[in-house]
Amino acid sequence: MEDGLLSISALTHALAGVAGAEVATLVFYPLDLLLTRLQNSDNGKTAKELTQLAKSEGMQGMYRGLIPNMEAVMASNMTYFYSYHATRQVVKVQLGLRDLPTNPVGNLLIGAFAAIVNVLLTTPLWVANTRLKLQRRRGRDEEYHGLLYTVMRIAREEGLGTLWGSLIPSLILICNPSIHFTVYESIKSRLLRNKLGTSNTLTAFQAFLLGAFAKICATIISYPLQVAQSRLRAERSSERSIGTLSLLKRLYKEEGFPAWYKGIGVKLAQSTLTSALMFLVYERIRAAVVRILRGRLSSRIA
Repeated sequence: MEDGLLSISALTHALAGVAGAEVATLVFYPLDLLLTRLQNSDNGKTAKELTQLAKSEGMQGMYRGLIPNMEAVMASNMTYFYSYHATRQVVKVQLGLRDLPTNPVGNLLIGAFAAIVNVLLTTPLWVANTRLKLQRRRGRDEEYHGLLYTVMRIAREEGLGTLWGSLIPSLILICNPSIHFTVYESIKSRLLRNKLGTSNTLTAFQAFLLGAFAKICATIISYPLQVAQSRLRAERSSERSIGTLSLLKRLYKEEGFPAWYKGIGVKLAQSTLTSALMFLVYERIRAAVVRILRGRLSSRIA
């Protein structure tokens, strides 16, 4: 149990990851809401959309859909962090190693596997989450009520297939968390090695900057697919007539190359700040739990 699929270590990482993600989501949610609306708008003018959102909907509108979003974030991050670290534990046990060596390719493969598991299990939650964020802007006030209600209503009225309507771009986008986590873990390992054993954790400032840098790298590479993903999630089954590549081609034909990066400024700010804060909280909580567990183990031995 300690080193297998249900290890305490994997659970610790998962809970710390969830806590970090929830704190970051709560702080930066208005940017996330604005981003979703920009990606599904025709003009993509950040300042105009932000001003309209603040004036027409007020502070309550800035946090519309927060609870369902936090529920989806919790499910997604628990799934990803647990899958990632549980898989590392299984690989370590199967290879008979005390610890896995620093290997960017290995981290990338494990990260990709964890992302696939996450996408397959949580895509319906993100489809419902997108509908909840957009319903007021599209004049559909109070059509959906809560995350699970929205999932069930979409399944009942539009079919189960609609809940996985953004599956293809989401699967392709596994490169995003994989690149993100791989960059983070690889640089983190190098930083800790350079400390010559003085500490096995990053400082708060290092974790914040490293989380931000890793997310910038992943976001720039994969952003056009995120635009397509958001639009496919927002479309009803009766509206959907094209796939991911066709949608990107249509956007390019109608609006040019900038359409692929609509809202990129907001995305970089939202993703970078959210990721940086998430990993800062994640590292602090993980380190605290490890200290507590080690203290209990030492007291038992004594």
